[in-house]
Amino acid sequence: RQMCIETGDALPNRVSFVGDIWCPYNCAEQEADKGALVELLTELLKRRGIALDYRVLPWSRALQEVSEGRIDGIIGA
Repeated sequence: RQMCIETGDALPNRVSFVGDIWCPYNCAEQEADKGALVELLTELLKRRGIALDYRVLPWSRALQEVSEGRIDGIIGA
């Protein structure tokens, strides 16, 4: 799998990603351990100075939110 963050000219300060519950990869956002994929994405973004907003949505709604541009990406796909 690959991760690609397309940002144009300037990097954002914060991005929003959603996913459904698929522990241990992506877990509930209120858990201390949000899951391996969420932790990896958080660390990769932090190295670029970007904060991650992560929340859980049903898969079909996550796809809709991304396709309509309200969310930056889906994790665990």
